[in-house]
Amino acid sequence: MEQVKTINSGIHIKYLRDYFSGIADHQSGDDYFCGQVLIRLLPLDDQVHGTIALPRTEIVFSGTADDVERQIYKYRMAFLSAGG
Repeated sequence: MEQVKTINSGIHIKYLRDYFSGIADHQSGDDYFCGQVLIRLLPLDDQVHGTIALPRTEIVFSGTADDVERQIYKYRMAFLSAGG
């Protein structure tokens, strides 16, 4: 069954592009194809808090339910920071 899930990320898009370029079978612009999953990076306006601008990117995962969940898990593990 087809599933679409979205993550609003605060990670700078250049790091997301590097990560998804490294795991993608192929890509077209900010669309990355990883097996049966299409991953789209959609840049959003920065969230501004006083003098601090936080980057925002919407990441859309589309594909079969199991494959989408697997790619989301891999993404989260790649950017999870424990104490660092």
